[in-house]
Amino acid sequence: MAGKATTAWFNVAEFQDVYKELFSDELSLQKHALDRIDIWRSRSNNKLSSAIDCTASVVLAKIADSTDGDDKNSVQFMYGMAVLRYVNLIVEKQQEGANWSRPMHVMAEEVGVPQWIVDLRNNVAHNNMPSIAVLRLAADFALGWLKQEYWETQLEGVDDSEYAQRSCDLLNGYIKQREQEANDDEIDMTETLTNIDDFVTKNDCEIFLNVFVSSYLFAKFPSTNMEKDSQLTSCLQFWKPILRLINKARLSSVLFYTLIDKLTNSYDPLIHRMASKIVQDLRYVRAEGAIFTNAHNVNWKIMLDKCVAANNVEVVDIIKAIMPEVPGMTRNTKDKLDALTDLYSGSTIDDSVMTSDVHRLDDLSPINSEISYVISNGSVDWSRYPIGTCPAVNISSTNLELDLNTVTQCCDSATPVDMELSDGAPCKQRTVLTELEGLGNYIKLF
Repeated sequence: MAGKATTAWFNVAEFQDVYKELFSDELSLQKHALDRIDIWRSRSNNKLSSAIDCTASVVLAKIADSTDGDDKNSVQFMYGMAVLRYVNLIVEKQQEGANWSRPMHVMAEEVGVPQWIVDLRNNVAHNNMPSIAVLRLAADFALGWLKQEYWETQLEGVDDSEYAQRSCDLLNGYIKQREQEANDDEIDMTETLTNIDDFVTKNDCEIFLNVFVSSYLFAKFPSTNMEKDSQLTSCLQFWKPILRLINKARLSSVLFYTLIDKLTNSYDPLIHRMASKIVQDLRYVRAEGAIFTNAHNVNWKIMLDKCVAANNVEVVDIIKAIMPEVPGMTRNTKDKLDALTDLYSGSTIDDSVMTSDVHRLDDLSPINSEISYVISNGSVDWSRYPIGTCPAVNISSTNLELDLNTVTQCCDSATPVDMELSDGAPCKQRTVLTELEGLGNYIKLF
């Protein structure tokens, strides 16, 4: 297939997120973006695009400049190296394909980079470090140039419609061959399935899965018999080869996320049962009749996250099925989340997990004596809000990310446990991190 490319980022959305964070004004977001770029660098075996490396070095220097004000020499050196790398990038790109060397300032001028930037680069290269004030100006220019010439150009080149159309073509071809099979024609589907497998694993899988779920997965199965289990069985049988490919590519979780997104603020019994089937198969991969037989790369915590944020009381049963699989989830947290989902669905709540302290409106002490709390007379449809949230409160996927300092402090304060590595040495860190991987976001709700 022509035009295929392997990238270090999982999908277009991840690339867009890093772009937004790199060029934001918040240091925390910029640091988070640099962490993501480190992951990209690891994924690409240190063969990341030079433009991304240049951007990271400039942003890193600017962060150091704003936080390490006392160490001017170190900041000055970081700026100098960033400018040097930036100009070298330009020269390499402009020199590609040429049979002779051209003056550096001429090549820089061709792409809109002034000569004074090149002169700064030469001074740095010859150990004649310019002043930090001038280097700051050069870094700002380089960052603006990289944003316009690389990042925004890459984003403009992303055409989701092309991926979507290719997804439709592949799925239409699959349907045609399956229908021919039903007419007792001898059809070899190896090439079709290989093309789908190749496309899903080497392109934007989320676009394919969204097209698959939205327009194809249930399209051949009318809604008149929606409540009959035979409909799901027929659906699974028809799409079994593709579902197996998705599972083989370790994308079952992503398919699950796509299905749950379709259930957000709405309900479709067939989508609900398909999502339940995925959870059941991933929990019991060796069970008879399992379609999804590979449970590798399954992030149960994120799957639970998606269900909790779905604003749909009908997914409570899926939440309860996922909870036992979430690593590091304590019994106390599980009981409380059980009680919360029971409350949400209108079931009876076990009093043993409820707090003994009852807090009332009258117990609140206003911080400002001029402020008084009153009970709202407004009617709130709580089914529209995710479990554990209030109106106007949004939950982001980043809520569950742990600060590195927090992890370090917890590891430093951990006590020895009865978990050992293969060489017999106590493993404090593994146990602490396992606990930290629990649903910290839900614990906060209590």
